[in-house]
Amino acid sequence: MRPRTMWPLVVEAYRGLPAFQRERVWQMGFGSILEIKPFFVDPPLIQVIRDMWDRVSRTFLFPWGHMVRSLEDVARITGLRVDREAVTGVTYADYTDLTQQLLGLELFGQDDHERRMVRRVALLYSLGLAGMRQKADELLPAFVEWAAGLARATYGQDAEDTVRVDRDLRRFLVFFFGKMMFTTKGDDIHCRFLELLDDLTYAWGAALLAHTFADLSTGTGRETTVGRFVPFLQVWSYYCLPLGRATEVDPAAVPLARRWLPLVSTATYAFQLDVLRRHVRDFLALLVVEARARQLAAERLLKASEERYRCGRERAREQGRASAYSESILASSSQYERNVQDAVGAQRSTSSTYHSCRPGRGREQPAGASYTCRGGERFEFYLEILGFEHAYDRVLLDLRGDFAALDMLSIGFGLLAFS
Repeated sequence: MRPRTMWPLVVEAYRGLPAFQRERVWQMGFGSILEIKPFFVDPPLIQVIRDMWDRVSRTFLFPWGHMVRSLEDVARITGLRVDREAVTGVTYADYTDLTQQLLGLELFGQDDHERRMVRRVALLYSLGLAGMRQKADELLPAFVEWAAGLARATYGQDAEDTVRVDRDLRRFLVFFFGKMMFTTKGDDIHCRFLELLDDLTYAWGAALLAHTFADLSTGTGRETTVGRFVPFLQVWSYYCLPLGRATEVDPAAVPLARRWLPLVSTATYAFQLDVLRRHVRDFLALLVVEARARQLAAERLLKASEERYRCGRERAREQGRASAYSESILASSSQYERNVQDAVGAQRSTSSTYHSCRPGRGREQPAGASYTCRGGERFEFYLEILGFEHAYDRVLLDLRGDFAALDMLSIGFGLLAFS
């Protein structure tokens, strides 16, 4: 499953634009998605998710039920606008005049289909990126920076030369639409967006979602390439199917696609595909196993806390100051309880960050629930707010009861979210 998007080349063309041109792109609403650094596209993961698509209900049909992406997912993952005027227009049979007038390029050929397409090679040549190819031993950041320099030398740098700078920007936008946001089968690029280039304040996020649905619902299912902006589907799966295919490197970055770094496997494509399909099939069972492991670890920590406290009491009793020991523990507990309340309040204030990228939207989510798809971090957080290292007689049983409640709440939320 090979993606048809030319994401690195589009980013190179964008970074080569002069500063005033990039500012115009930001005003159009495309800056956030173009600032996402290109990362590895995971073909086995994309294929497994695509296999789950149900063309009748237009949703992903997983063993635990239906899941579907929303406009809120698009806005949070890509940063594209979803609340403007809809992207609509008329598709013409012949774009020869518009292409020559707006892009200064010739169309592909003379038949009905070719008079709506512009050659990819000709468009790359006009952007200064013709023949660009990353070497096997070349890192992607270095390749992008080098190619951006070549594109920068091709663009007009004088903001007063409006004819040239407008033409350069239109060429870039056509390339951006055709090879990143709305990729299609074939090597050449459709000209249907030319009439929209004068006013680009549209709901492009909604158009991206509609194009994704259309691409998933067409074809025979045996295609070797995949259209649409694949990183959107890939990052969406990180939140809904935490299968360990990526690591979160920047938890505070927005849009959400900038937070993740996919893990590159050296295993064969067929092997990865088989493993991922098995993991998706057994995903609910994995959640239960993980919850049981958390419970066992909590019990061990509680026993260790009880033992530490018992030893401390014994030593204090031997030295004749057992009451002073208890008073010091209780004094520290008051401050600790205030710290717990602050931590819970901070957790509730940030839990909405992850809410849109999980199934089961609209349900009341408990404090700490935003960590249910982030591996061991949620367990560490629970231990932190429950404070097992500060166990003492008066609140030890309360702590045990609170943790049991939170543990069951975590298990229940995991099952509820995928029901």
